[in-house]
Order: sequence, then C-alpha cells, then structure tokens
Amino acid sequence: MKRGAWIGLVAVLVAAVLGWAWYLAGRDVGTASPFGFGSTSGPVDPESPVGAARPATEPRVIERVAASGVRVRIERRPRIDLPSPPYADRVRELQLAADGGDLVARYQLGLVLYQCRDAPLDDAGLARAVEEIHQTRTRQGWDVNDPEQEEQVLRTTYSQCAGVPAEARTRFRELLRSAAEQGLMEAQLNLMFHLPQAQYCQFIEDCTPDQARFMAGLREEARANVLKARDAGSVEALRTVGGWALNEEMGTPDDVEAYAHFSAYDQIQQASGRERELGVMLAGLRKRLRPVDLERAESRAKELLSNPKCCVLTR
Repeated sequence: MKRGAWIGLVAVLVAAVLGWAWYLAGRDVGTASPFGFGSTSGPVDPESPVGAARPATEPRVIERVAASGVRVRIERRPRIDLPSPPYADRVRELQLAADGGDLVARYQLGLVLYQCRDAPLDDAGLARAVEEIHQTRTRQGWDVNDPEQEEQVLRTTYSQCAGVPAEARTRFRELLRSAAEQGLMEAQLNLMFHLPQAQYCQFIEDCTPDQARFMAGLREEARANVLKARDAGSVEALRTVGGWALNEEMGTPDDVEAYAHFSAYDQIQQASGRERELGVMLAGLRKRLRPVDLERAESRAKELLSNPKCCVLTR
C-alpha cells in the first residue's frame, strides 16, 4: 500500500529525498477579535527585541568573491525562533507588537499558535485525548506508533498552551500567511511547514479529487513563496529550490537547475566561512551532466549569485 503521500507533503516541499548523500530535514523548527492584526504595514526590523539577538562574534555583513568569481554581499539576519513556553504571556506580548505592525511579532505569534492548535483546552479534554491515544493508537485520525511518547508530548503541549484562548489557536496560518505576503522572508520560507487544519487523506488511494486539488494548491503556494524568498536574496531558498528540481512531485526534474541552485548555495556557504554541505551532492550531479549542460548549470549559478539582493542568511 502506498503510504504517506500527503503525510509526506512537507518533506516533498522542503526538498527531494536524494538517496545518496543528503536530505534536507524539516524544521519545527486581525480584526476586532482578541488576536487582530491591527495595522498590516510596518517595517521588518531585524534588531527588534521580539527576534533573536545577533551573535556578537559575527559581522552582520561581509563581502567576498565566490568560487565562481562573482562578488557577493552576504548579510546575516538574526534567527527568528519560536518563543519559549509557557505561551499565554508571550501571546499577549506578541499580539501587542503585531497590532503595531511588527511582522516579526506576527510571524512568531503564528508559530506559537501553531504549537497550540490542537492542544486540549481543559483537563477533561486532555483525559479524552489520552484515552484515545491508548485505546485506538491514533490521535485525531493519525496513527500513533508510541502511545506513551505521544501522551507525554500531549501533556507537555497542554501545559505549555494553558491560558492561550481557544478562539486564537486556529488563526496560526492566517498570521503566518500575512507575514509572508508582507515580505517577511522567514514566513515565506516556513509557511509550508505549517499546514492548515483540514481533513487530510492518510493514504493516496483514499484521497478524493477535492483533497488532491487542495494539496496541489498548497504545493503551488509553497513554490510561489519560496521563489519570492529566493528572488529577495534568501540563501535557504536556493537549497530548497535545488531539492525541488530533483523531485518529480514538484514538477519536471531538472539536473541543471538543481546543480545551479546547490552550487550557488554551497559557494555562499564557503564564502561566509561555513562548512560545505553539498560537496558530495554536487559531485554526483556533475557526473550526470553532459559537458554542455554542466556549462549551462555553472552559468546559471553565476546568474543566481549575481542577484542584486543576494545573499541573506536567515539561520
């Protein structure tokens, strides 16, 4: 039986399972309601106290010549992390900032609400969920391999989310999408990891036409957002698009585009003093490409590196 076609959507979206050397793992890393956005405008301030602090030992911007000869300007952005639990107080703080137009706060609020999206609301609900896990070895329709571990995760989430209003918990994607639409690169890259609440099919043969169309729409949304992030200079997006170019689920496989994106990513990593991640990957692709296609791929990599907005490191 062909399992997990839709369960594995995030893995497909992130990158191909490349088999021989490398797999890019996923990361979990408004209105008048209590959780309205307020203003939808406002600059993204990487120095905002809502975001993570920039390491003092690394310069924020460096200029280097990449291996292909292209001069690149590499900007290190502070990583925007999920706030620490308990979440109720953080939700209130983030909402105030989001109401003032802070996109980072809006993004982080979406991350917090995603963590709480299906947590029980009270002790009775927790007891019912625990019983469901052990009696059926499922949780909200999904298989549970280790009931004891699942119960512990559920109890931890329940405790962390205590006090987060029920009416806010389902709004995580609205917040994340809004931040992406307003140009926050991290939201564009990570919206696809936070799937909307819906009735998913666990086995591909059980999917209705509507479900198949729904999932196709999510793939297209992910593609559009990641390409926007790439065009805005995201280094992370180069790696993701390279993986997609090897995966037929995301379109016609294209070794030239895969090599170009992976090469640009690897050159930026080298230029910024980070460890190369994709050397074996690139060597394998190089063997598969004809000389004329390798020349095209290297030219395309230079084109990607020459993006005037390149290169932004967000992690």
